[in-house]
Amino acid sequence: MLEWLFCYYVGMKRRFLASITDRSLQRFVVVGVISFAVDFGLLLISHYIFNVQLQVATTGAFLAGLIINFILNKLWTFEAPKGAKQSARQAFLYALLVVVNLIITNFVVSSAQAMGLGPEISKPFATGFITVLNYIVYNRIIFRAEPPIEPFAG
Repeated sequence: MLEWLFCYYVGMKRRFLASITDRSLQRFVVVGVISFAVDFGLLLISHYIFNVQLQVATTGAFLAGLIINFILNKLWTFEAPKGAKQSARQAFLYALLVVVNLIITNFVVSSAQAMGLGPEISKPFATGFITVLNYIVYNRIIFRAEPPIEPFAG
């Protein structure tokens, strides 16, 4: 039993270290930082320098961050298949995931508030959760390489 636990631990450690050094995960983090910088920077500049109404500035900055995030993850992080058909599929799935992220975030934040926890605690928790979810969905569904077409073996 002890030997099994040790082997299980070593295997988990190797998988964890492999995932940390995985190039797509590293790029995913970089893209996340860039997207956040675009979102946050545009929000501050448009609201405080150009006096754009806060809701309009927030929405525009958020959308700009989403677009940057989609393009960089598609082309650089996951090096996803290109082409109009693939891009349309990826954009649709990405938009669907954004809606799911919004639902999860609102659920977590409002549920936490009902339990007496403020958004300063619940929002980072929700963001961390959806970040992990997004990486898995991006990697396995949205930006996955299409399986090769095999000829009919007849």
